Amino acid sequence: MRPLVVLVEFLVKASFRERFREFVAVNAKASLERERGCRRFDVLIEPDEPRKFVLFEIYDDAAAFDEHLRSSHYKSFAKAIANEIEHRSIHRLTFSDEMGASVQAGGKTPTAEIST
Repeated sequence: MRPLVVLVEFLVKASFRERFREFVAVNAKASLERERGCRRFDVLIEPDEPRKFVLFEIYDDAAAFDEHLRSSHYKSFAKAIANEIEHRSIHRLTFSDEMGASVQAGGKTPTAEIST
């Protein structure tokens, strides 16, 4: 089975940027530590637009991502940010055959740091 890659883009309200950074870091860390099917969870910020956050997540499969959406830490995150997002997009992707070999081999990437 091929891994599921989830790419999420958020544009947060300016007044909420720092709080969002805190909430998303907690969610990413909990996902990596508590979810067996979560292989990677990176949080990125667009240099020219500090209100834009991009999440790059890799799960074993769609079922593992569905488990993530049911987790208490995700539900807390979703509730905390509910009225503070100006725009959100979510893409479910997979690797092309030649690009996903290292991820398909398994192993978690132990990082949940916010990159700037």
